[in-house]
Amino acid sequence: MSAILNHTRTGFFIAMAGLLCLSVMAPVLTVASSDLLAGDDVVVTTATSLRSDVGFTSEVVAEVGAETPASILDGPITDTEATLWYQVEVWDLTGYIPAKSLDPSAPSEEPSITDTIEDATDASVLPWKEPIDFGVASSDVICRDASTTSGDEIATISSGQTVEITGEESWIEGVGWTPVNCAGVGGFISSEFIAIEEIEEQVDEIVDEALAETSESDATNDEVVKDAATDADAESSTTTEAADEVEDVDEAQAPPWVAPIAVASDNVVCRNAPGASANEIVVLTSGQTVEITGAATTVEGLSWTPVNCAGVGGFVSTDLLTTENASDAPVDAEAIIDGVNETVNAE
Repeated sequence: MSAILNHTRTGFFIAMAGLLCLSVMAPVLTVASSDLLAGDDVVVTTATSLRSDVGFTSEVVAEVGAETPASILDGPITDTEATLWYQVEVWDLTGYIPAKSLDPSAPSEEPSITDTIEDATDASVLPWKEPIDFGVASSDVICRDASTTSGDEIATISSGQTVEITGEESWIEGVGWTPVNCAGVGGFISSEFIAIEEIEEQVDEIVDEALAETSESDATNDEVVKDAATDADAESSTTTEAADEVEDVDEAQAPPWVAPIAVASDNVVCRNAPGASANEIVVLTSGQTVEITGAATTVEGLSWTPVNCAGVGGFVSTDLLTTENASDAPVDAEAIIDGVNETVNAE
């Protein structure tokens, strides 16, 4: 009896050892998912073929790599060899993939708009663009390389500085951003810190005042013409001379608008803010003309005039600027600049 037990035990151990060897040497079987539903998002776990119908002998539509996202359209469907298949959509293609090659885990999220902008910004700096409008910084504001508060700082735009607007406003994460030129490249400024057409409104007010004064002068000239016409009955030659004088006065007092232009009297640094410690934008050479964009301001005892330089707004020491065409132009350019200063200081 003991001999039979010994043989039985020996046979049992041999059988267990054989099963253990088979389990180690046999390939691992992949468990096919059978609980996926139409509309589920899945990921292809191993490279496989997208086929036109169920079965490994069906026509191959495309080769699909691992980690490719897909969407379930129908299934599971069992083929003649008892293999489960799902109808899926991969890219813009529709076909069938074995259930064992699909993982019900959702694919990774697509990058957000902000991430896309940051990636694009890291790849290259935005170029300078031709402006479509102009604005004025209502406060000191940072110009960034992307339309997000996490964008890198390009430059700080000082309050009152003119900025060149290069495109339409866009909204990112509830904040409006305006594309501008700053420091010679493209950037973005928070829209709430830009006042559009403020300079144009100030200039328009000054022009309107000049036109009103011209109209008053024209009315006075009309009276002179009437008096001259009355005296013409006594002396026609005198009337002719008076009329010529009136025409000359009309031409002198109805001038075209002359934009505030200045000339660098020496090589001078254009800075991004008023003050000798502000960052340098460009060096203006002696004799180079610049456009004056607003009223001069005094910082640490020095007067600084806002100008356009290198395609952006900046500040130049007033002592190194002279007014161009002040005596030749029909309208006194220096008086216009003084008018802008008085208007801004009054505000």
